[in-house]
Amino acid sequence: MQNKKRWNLFRTDEAIYFHMHGYVNTQNCRIWATENLFGRQPVPLHSGKVAVWCGYTASFIEELFLFEETGPAVPVTCSVNGVRHESLLRNHVIRAHQ
Repeated sequence: MQNKKRWNLFRTDEAIYFHMHGYVNTQNCRIWATENLFGRQPVPLHSGKVAVWCGYTASFIEELFLFEETGPAVPVTCSVNGVRHESLLRNHVIRAHQ
């Protein structure tokens, strides 16, 4: 089957990082309450997060790609560098459209 997707303009973006488990950056977020003004909500020091990549054109949106490495028990997020980005483009994006 021949792939009919057009590549007129292919744009990409990666978001470093999406926090998981409802994390909110409290440095620039204020929560106002009418009761228990001094109540505290325990939160982990470092929340789980993942780096996400997406590519798109006017005709289609590419699958999301999560930058992760295999950890001892679960996948662990990793930093996005030039080598990983090139590997993503060569091994996943370009191959999927050939």
